[in-house]
Amino acid sequence: MNQDVIDIRLLEAFAAVMSAGSITGAARLLGRSQPVVTRQIQDLEADVGYLLFTRNGPRISPTPKGVLFHAEVERLLMGLKHIRQRANAIGAGALPVLSLAAIPALAAGFVPAALAALERELLPSQVHVQALSAENEELRKEIRVLERKLAAVTRRRSTAGALK
Repeated sequence: MNQDVIDIRLLEAFAAVMSAGSITGAARLLGRSQPVVTRQIQDLEADVGYLLFTRNGPRISPTPKGVLFHAEVERLLMGLKHIRQRANAIGAGALPVLSLAAIPALAAGFVPAALAALERELLPSQVHVQALSAENEELRKEIRVLERKLAAVTRRRSTAGALK
């Protein structure tokens, strides 16, 4: 497996093949030629070090590893789409998006009730609430990052107060 960053065009080709169910369909979706998409899939497989599809004549099917890899690729592509949306919103001077993660019970009950209790003017135009299991490693990482940010802000405030 190559240790460098994977070319985004290869990931887009892979996601398109998974979505369309064929190389030809993916080529149409992407506005690329079929040989280009075929080559991109081959390059991606060489890069990751395993087959993403089994081939049976003109038909292809994702391998179990391909299915697992697809979930990661979709998450990345959604993240890139989110970055584009945020860049556009920042350029337009829009209020920031409020992104929250909570365990399912809180995401379904407490969080919506708490948001509804806030004044409309205080809420950004977009609020994203994601329900995540308490065992979710991504959630744990985010909590650790937030804890460090809060600790840094708290230290700055207490230091600033001591200087007065």
